[in-house]
Amino acid sequence: VPCDGDYELKKAVSSYLYRSRGIDVDPKYIVVGAGAEHLYGVIVQLLGRDCIFAVENPGYGRISSTYALNGARVVPVDVDDRGMNTDLLEKSGAQVVHVSPAHQFPTGAVMPVSVRSKLIDWAKATDGYVIEDDYDSEFRLTGKPLQCTYCLCPERVIYMNTFSKTLAPSMRIGYMVLPPDLYNKFEQVFSSSASMVPLFEQKALAAMLDSGSFERHLSRLRNHYRGVRRVLLEEIRKRDKKCEIFDTGSGLHFVVKFPWAKSDEEIKLKAQEWGVNIKCVSDYLLAPMQGAEKMAVINYCGLTKDL
Repeated sequence: VPCDGDYELKKAVSSYLYRSRGIDVDPKYIVVGAGAEHLYGVIVQLLGRDCIFAVENPGYGRISSTYALNGARVVPVDVDDRGMNTDLLEKSGAQVVHVSPAHQFPTGAVMPVSVRSKLIDWAKATDGYVIEDDYDSEFRLTGKPLQCTYCLCPERVIYMNTFSKTLAPSMRIGYMVLPPDLYNKFEQVFSSSASMVPLFEQKALAAMLDSGSFERHLSRLRNHYRGVRRVLLEEIRKRDKKCEIFDTGSGLHFVVKFPWAKSDEEIKLKAQEWGVNIKCVSDYLLAPMQGAEKMAVINYCGLTKDL
């Protein structure tokens, strides 16, 4: 199997991206890899270990730790209700930024087009790159799908996604769309390597995408999670009328603030009394930040309506 993946799967992913996200890309520039973390390592090798990678704070710890394990220098940049703070990004000295504009984890912030445009301006000014992690964009449960940052500037954005949330976490298949210059470098660096994803799995996934069964599966999942989300929101409001719910209708988690709580630990203990184990936004801080207190992350991936 070629180092960038089976061409049938690359072509199927290209067609799917056009249908679902409005991304018009030549299948050639799609690279299939063994999950997101494997692709992070590939990106470090393409962009160089001397680059500084900016990551979201708070954020999913595996992202920063994987970049660091691959030898990159990582700096956390604070997130607000509009996603990553671009003023702080400009001061960070980074040349690469990893963001989740459609639904930031764990805050749930959705990045407006104006902020995405600032990210692109920053990338052009610094000769840098934006890594757009679209990890749960398929689960936009209310409103219209959001425009991709990639579509604003394909030359400066690396688009990434996986099938972990849509099919199964154990299915280690992810993909990224590289700008042409980076794809050419990828070919030079990895031309003697083989794909780490079994050909059988790639062919099966390509058939699933081409037949429309993947999108039918997604439609069933979205309907299921709409019902779970509705019941969960009702239960939370019923149990605590003073809480503040921050829900953008995207992804499979939202944030609830409990103003009455003295600490995050008190929130966790209260949840345990209800038979629920939760984490708070503060658990995902990579560096100290104001305003992350008393906020619980409610993840309903894998739940049913029978709460």
